[in-house]
Amino acid sequence: MAIGFTLDELSAVFRVFDSGGVPCQHVRGLAANKLAEIEEHLREVIALRDKLRESLKGWDGRLASTAPGQRARLLMVLAAGDSDSHSSKTRTTSKPGFKKKG
Repeated sequence: MAIGFTLDELSAVFRVFDSGGVPCQHVRGLAANKLAEIEEHLREVIALRDKLRESLKGWDGRLASTAPGQRARLLMVLAAGDSDSHSSKTRTTSKPGFKKKG
C-alpha cells in the first residue's frame, strides 16, 4: 500500500539503506508527518463541507421565499459571506407591482 512518500523521500531512504544504514526511524518520522498533513487536510475539508451544507440550507430557505421568475441572489449571498436565508437586505421576493398571497 502506498502512503504518499515522494520520490525524493524514498530516494533519501534508499540511499541510507543502500549504504548499510538503518532508515527505520526516518521512515517512521516521514509517515508521522504525512499523517499530520492528512489530518489537517481532513479538518479543512470537513470545515468546507460544513460551510457548504450551511449555505445549501440557507439557499433552500431563500429559494422557497423567492417568487417565481425572481432572482434569489444566491451567489451574492455567498460573496457576502452570509448564507442566512432570513436576511431581507439582499433578497427580492416579489416582482414590482406583484403582491404575494398570504
